[in-house]
Amino acid sequence: MTRTRLLIGALAAVALATPALARDAISPAAATLFPGSLNIPIADGSQVPSDCEYPDTLRTAEGFDLACIVTTSGGDEDEVDVEYIAWLGANGWRHSANIVGGFAATRATADGCEQVLSIFPHNDEESSGIWFALQREPRCAAPTP
Repeated sequence: MTRTRLLIGALAAVALATPALARDAISPAAATLFPGSLNIPIADGSQVPSDCEYPDTLRTAEGFDLACIVTTSGGDEDEVDVEYIAWLGANGWRHSANIVGGFAATRATADGCEQVLSIFPHNDEESSGIWFALQREPRCAAPTP
C-alpha cells in the first residue's frame, strides 16, 4: 500500500475516532506548522528541516502557504504520518479528493466556506516526510441564482 493510500485511510478512520483519543496521539511540541492559522503541532519523530526542498510545482504555486516535515532518523514514518492525520481529523479536517501525488483535506469555516489543505507524502534515499500546501483563501460555493 502506498503512503498516500495509507494516509487517506488513516484520515477516514480518524474521522470516526473520538476527538479525545486523536488529540492524545500528538505530544506537546514547542513549534507548529502554519503558526497563527492552523498551529499543527510538530509530531514526535519529525522535524521541520531548514530546507523543505519543495518540488517546483509547489514552490511556484500562487495562493498557498507551504510547510513541511521530515521523519527524523530512526523514526517510524507510518506512526508519524498517523499522528498528523489524527490531529487533522480531531480538528475537523476530512479527506475531500485524491490529487496527483497526494490528497486534499477540507474543513468547514464559520461562514459556510471551507479551508483546503493539500498533503503530499514523499520519500527519497535520504529522507521521508510530508509537504503541506494550505490555500490562503477559503473555497466557497458559487451563489445559486
